[in-house]
Amino acid sequence: MSDPSNHPLSPAFTDDSNPPNPDRDEQSASPPGLFEPSIEPVGVAPHENLQPATPTPGEPSASQELPKTSPSSLPEGGPTPRSGKLSSWQEHSITPIAGKAHLSRFRQQECREMDPISVEIPVDDFALYLVPGTDPTPQELDRFDEFNPAMFAVVDGNKTIDNPEKKMYAEVVRVTQSIFDNCSAQGLNRLVAKDTGDRGESSLPNKGDKKPDVIIYPDFPRASKDYDITDETRVKSVSSDERRPYLARTSWRWAIVPIEIKVDNSKAPYDFAATYTNFIRGSLASMESRGQILEYANAIMNHQHRQHVFLLVVCRSRARVLRVDHVGIVVSQPFDIFGKKSFFYVFFYRLARMTPQQQGFDPTARLADEADIGKMKDAVGSLSEYHAKCLKKAMNDDYPIYKITFNASQLADVKSNREDDTFLIGRPLNISYSLSGRATKTFAAYDVHADRVEFLKDAWKYASSRVHPEWEIYKVLNHAKVPYVATLLYGGYVDGQRTLSQKFLPGVRSPCARLHYRMVLKQLGRPLYEYQHSAQLIYLLWCVLLAHRGAYKAGILHRDLSPMNIVINEVDPRDRNMLMALNADEPEHGAGLLIDFDLGKFLDQLENGPAQFERSGTWQFMSALLLKYPKKQNSLSDDLESIVLMAEWMALKYHDHNLGPEELQSYISNFFDWRVRKQGHDVGGGEKLKQWTTGQRSWELTNRNSIFRSLLQKLLELAKEHYKAFDTSKLEPQETIQPPQYSLVEFVMSERSIAMLQDSEAGEDLQDAMLPGDSSATLSSDTGPVPTADAEASHSAAIHPMHTPPRLTLDTYDAMIAIFREVIRWMTKHPKDIEDDKVKDQFAAFKQSEESSLDEQGEIQKPRQKRSRLGDSDSTAV
Repeated sequence: MSDPSNHPLSPAFTDDSNPPNPDRDEQSASPPGLFEPSIEPVGVAPHENLQPATPTPGEPSASQELPKTSPSSLPEGGPTPRSGKLSSWQEHSITPIAGKAHLSRFRQQECREMDPISVEIPVDDFALYLVPGTDPTPQELDRFDEFNPAMFAVVDGNKTIDNPEKKMYAEVVRVTQSIFDNCSAQGLNRLVAKDTGDRGESSLPNKGDKKPDVIIYPDFPRASKDYDITDETRVKSVSSDERRPYLARTSWRWAIVPIEIKVDNSKAPYDFAATYTNFIRGSLASMESRGQILEYANAIMNHQHRQHVFLLVVCRSRARVLRVDHVGIVVSQPFDIFGKKSFFYVFFYRLARMTPQQQGFDPTARLADEADIGKMKDAVGSLSEYHAKCLKKAMNDDYPIYKITFNASQLADVKSNREDDTFLIGRPLNISYSLSGRATKTFAAYDVHADRVEFLKDAWKYASSRVHPEWEIYKVLNHAKVPYVATLLYGGYVDGQRTLSQKFLPGVRSPCARLHYRMVLKQLGRPLYEYQHSAQLIYLLWCVLLAHRGAYKAGILHRDLSPMNIVINEVDPRDRNMLMALNADEPEHGAGLLIDFDLGKFLDQLENGPAQFERSGTWQFMSALLLKYPKKQNSLSDDLESIVLMAEWMALKYHDHNLGPEELQSYISNFFDWRVRKQGHDVGGGEKLKQWTTGQRSWELTNRNSIFRSLLQKLLELAKEHYKAFDTSKLEPQETIQPPQYSLVEFVMSERSIAMLQDSEAGEDLQDAMLPGDSSATLSSDTGPVPTADAEASHSAAIHPMHTPPRLTLDTYDAMIAIFREVIRWMTKHPKDIEDDKVKDQFAAFKQSEESSLDEQGEIQKPRQKRSRLGDSDSTAV
């Protein structure tokens, strides 16, 4: 057994044998210039600069052409169309993702996302460019076992002599293990093949449903204790004698290569026939099988720190190898596994001799040692309740503790005396449900140097000069002293890591590469959903409005406002008194913070062409016009509309209203979730547009004296006036698509215009509002800012309409700021009227309900309606 320190998951791992990287000169950790990274432009031709993965000289000849596929083409100009990817709408969708009842629709959607960015290439090309290493010698081949064809026998169609699929598990493990046992891989971890087809792991959504038939693992004690089963369990197993020696558990934290085995080609993820037209099969059975292996890849990506993942699919005597990264999937053509000259033997021989980095691991993430983990555990006692909770969750047994290091060149504050800094991370706070794209993971990171808990973000950005690194945007925001924005500590690219799949995807303009980056923010805030009552929610949205305005003044539009991108500032208890005494620029404890600027864009770039195929965002909180007109450019009004949508979402989710459970589920599905695939784009927003143009909601808060209800009404009128003045003829014509009809109690609000506060403070100076240091506001150490006392006019007093032509009220901040200021003033003068009006999550029942799958056009169908008992649930995190 080799030294486990050579594994990337080991603290002592170092990789001194990286293969030549043709893009190394473009991948400095800190690109030159503030916004001028020297990276690959959009539209690089397939195979440009592509070099063999094996350590042998030579370039692909001009005659080497890979098979053609038809990925979506990048639009020639204008903004990037919106996308309803799992990652962009699943966080807030009422559509559940966990449980066997919902696997089918989830896997179908995975296929719809990944199939257009999948490409098939010849086996020889796959071996040359993607599987580094040399072939086994004749002497080594002699020592490898051969397959027993009888174990793959099928008689009478699909009927077999004794569940052949599971017999195939044992045969694949036996032959693979013989390769690992008889190849020289000095200095590297020995690999083992295990039969895991009966034992899943429950640390991800859908619990134990993810269990590959076979998994390749590293063989050292720290790993084997997680996947090995006891001798007693092995003896009691009902598995066949052939399988029993190889039985093990699924452990995503250690899986290197998952293997899926099928006996029926019609149910295989790809076509394995001797002749076929398209390697991607369109049947429902094939899509579910394909979605299944995509789940395996995503589970590995989310449990480990990976650049790419290899997978193997076996269908009787034929197999395909896949390489997955965050741009796409490269699939080998099928090959026979019988005979020692098969690529099956070559692949696993090379895999056993690869460095961990070549296997797909990120060598910059290393397992923390026991001393580091001890420091992490000791820190819990001195933290705030929320930070302690996050740190305990990070140390979940299903996830290893990794050590991440940032160097001094990645410091945000060049005047800081900090140098290289180490952070410890474990179970993520949030993960991505989409394999392709940014693949964002966030962590509660223990800062070893500062003995504090901070926020670490790990993601993959497009390698385009038109997509600015998120940490550079934070530098601009912090330099401009934008209020209610988190403080950047570190940020930079990760060791030049970039995707490779884009070089194989053909098309008029191939997709852009993605670059791996990490950054650390000083503030790890509580989720917005933890607000105590509507008065605090209003204050948090007010903070976000001011943050958004400050960013806009600094030349940046956020473009992705959602509840997930707002947090409640949580200041370490040891720092709170100091922060108040110094009157620091940093946001106070309990304030709202606007985060997640990775879709942020500089205003002078908004009219430029797209930098990527599809712009991800949060579907539920996109404006009606962005959803109805997929090519519409983002503007200030779209972001301000998102604030209105967030207020409505929180009202429906956490406050009493007049919709019953069935009506609520139907309303949310149609107003927020509904979409249809039209002319290659996801289109929606019909019910939003109807509400804004009529100024009528189909629901109301039941408390007629609620200040929150008053705010919602004023925001509705604001949106109505804007849409009344907006000329949609300038937008690209789009066929009107009506969402499914549903029956709700109609509640017609009276029409009023927005009365702007015409006083000296209606402009830029907002010091009299609830801002840090304001004499009319106080801080509560537990729940954040709470209005103070003063009793004057009621918020329900009538506001006289202004008889003026409709204005584009969302094109500037003035009207919305005036509305929030008026509401906050009332709260500061009537603190005794503030009610504890937050109720349990009224969407929780939907996560339990039965949901139909997407139809063939990608439309979310109307859910079956059944009443469920409401309970607390809001699991968008891991």
